[in-house]
Amino acid sequence: MNNLGFYQVYELNVDFTEKVREEIAPMFDDERYVKEGDRSKHNETDNKDVWGNGHVPFEDCGPWTNRFLDLFDRNFLQSLRLSKFSPTNSYDWHIGIEQKTDYWKQTDDEPEIHPYQVKQCTLNILCSPSIGDRTLFATEVPMVNYKGYYIAYGKHKDKMYVVDDYEVDRNPVLLNTAMFHKIEATGTRNIASFLFAPYVSFATAVAYCQQKGILIPRTDTVEPYWE
Repeated sequence: MNNLGFYQVYELNVDFTEKVREEIAPMFDDERYVKEGDRSKHNETDNKDVWGNGHVPFEDCGPWTNRFLDLFDRNFLQSLRLSKFSPTNSYDWHIGIEQKTDYWKQTDDEPEIHPYQVKQCTLNILCSPSIGDRTLFATEVPMVNYKGYYIAYGKHKDKMYVVDDYEVDRNPVLLNTAMFHKIEATGTRNIASFLFAPYVSFATAVAYCQQKGILIPRTDTVEPYWE
């Protein structure tokens, strides 16, 4: 690493990942979990009808998926998120802030997550063939003091300083979703997301995976650039 480029995504070596993928993949075509939306308007984040997304309670998931949850001490928000991307559908720069709490278990004394709370770290499994899409992570220069809910889709006033740029393939990946990131979709992609509980930081998850012996070290040089 050099010039302030630093890693915001890591692959994991989990030997039963393919079994997990086989369990999850059919759920993307199950209307109980994923309803088709107008994904050409995916940036309309307040309109749930346009999202090609769904959520599956963990109790509806199979044994391999539950074994995967156990590997991380089940420190996730209690639903699996399924996201369908089309070629016209890209996530622009955003951070992982909770907009709706409908999909998570809520109680009067201890909700899983609060509105406007940051989802700091996410673990993704690609459930469709890799098509070479890259995930970019960036900072704003100068920094902006945002108030309340802000998911940051759309253009920023200034250029973004990209500090990591990574192509996701078949391994599970840890992502720092508390940092601005985006994906430029070039084709159809299905992604299953395990969202860590909001107190689990990206650094915590990386250290945990390293201790478990499943973190794949990165040795590539990250050369930052302006976008």
